[in-house]
Parts: sequence; C-alpha cells; structure tokens
Amino acid sequence: MHSGGPQGGKWNAAWRQFQQSNNGAAPEEIWRFAGELMTRFGVMGPLVSYYCE
Repeated sequence: MHSGGPQGGKWNAAWRQFQQSNNGAAPEEIWRFAGELMTRFGVMGPLVSYYCE
C-alpha cells in the first residue's frame, strides 16, 4: 500500500489528492475517505496512528 507509486506509494498519493481536492473537509468526510481507502487497499482491522509510541 505504501509502494508502487511516488513518495509513499499509492495510499499516500490518494491522501494527497484528497487533501488537494477537499481543502477544509469535515472530520466525517475524512473518516469516510479513510474507510474507502481501507476497502480499496484491503486493509482490515483498526486504524492505528503512525506516530504511536
């Protein structure tokens, strides 16, 4: 999911495109898009922050 594309792969590219197209998106829209990406990339399970300690 983080390979096969520029700078972090297709997942990150999709997020960058979403951010550019949805400036000021509401939290609900962001979570909905996250769910769409999870389906698109076959991610199962809970979302975990990248910056967890």
